[in-house]
Amino acid sequence: MRLAIFALAVLFGFGGMQARYAQVCYAQVRNAPQKSLKIKKVIDANLFLSSQGDTVQLAGISTPSLYSKDVRLQSLAAEITEYARKIFNDARTYFEAVDTSQNGRIMALAYRQFLLRKECINLEYLRRGFAEFVPHPAITDSAAYLEAQQYARQQGRGIWNLKKYRLKTQNAFHYFRMAGGILAVHFPNKYHNDLIVPMVSLGYHYGDLLKFSPGAKTHLTLAAQVYTFWNIFLPMLQFGPELYWKNFRIGVYGGNIYPVLLPNVFGTGGRPIKIGSMEVGVRRVKANGEWYEVLFTAYWPSNFVFKIELNFPGL
Repeated sequence: MRLAIFALAVLFGFGGMQARYAQVCYAQVRNAPQKSLKIKKVIDANLFLSSQGDTVQLAGISTPSLYSKDVRLQSLAAEITEYARKIFNDARTYFEAVDTSQNGRIMALAYRQFLLRKECINLEYLRRGFAEFVPHPAITDSAAYLEAQQYARQQGRGIWNLKKYRLKTQNAFHYFRMAGGILAVHFPNKYHNDLIVPMVSLGYHYGDLLKFSPGAKTHLTLAAQVYTFWNIFLPMLQFGPELYWKNFRIGVYGGNIYPVLLPNVFGTGGRPIKIGSMEVGVRRVKANGEWYEVLFTAYWPSNFVFKIELNFPGL
């Protein structure tokens, strides 16, 4: 019985707090011209397209943009945009227009209706650290907005803790490499050694020694990569050109393997082994800026060498 009373107290206490936020939102627009809006498309963190063709923004807040020069803000804006798509595709969410800006955009308040309470999305942006409060004529009581902003600041959320977005926005051309595969190699030396082993390699890829970008999603670069080869026994150093197009990459490289740890196993007397390679990769970029890449690699001279590699930024 005590547990049931406690649960009801928590439920109505939390609902009361959310209801107060909703009442603040409602009070802000009681004298403003209201127009119900349905969002058709999320363009940016705080820029939306309505089903009537109007551009819409949430009133009283300022968010990072996908087009910000700061890559950390770009990453945060991508996270906000994904959140907005999820929220505004919810049938319980609706907009009310309160004003029109100088550039013709509709300024609005957004709500999500639950069974016992109504949530104000404008305030939720602030509570999650997605935005800063900006005074607006339709907002007659700014205390709730400042309270929500202060909560996000104290919790180190979003714009108040940008350092956590550094790994997510790491340069897409520079990253550590981890790989696994099967080696089936014939070495062209007097011992005619053949090698068939499972392979693990670790290394680093530096992909823009030189870079030419004719388009936003097309890059031609000169890359260098160094990594341990054949279950971390032998280091390799390679250079070569790479072509990035959208989420695809192809590279051709030449370089040497240095048998410094096992100088006589392959009958080379410790001399470097010249080797070439070709890589074809497909990269998957998530909405928050994180990415990973599946990479297929073939080496020569050999009968057959094949490697499948997964690359993640920040490893």
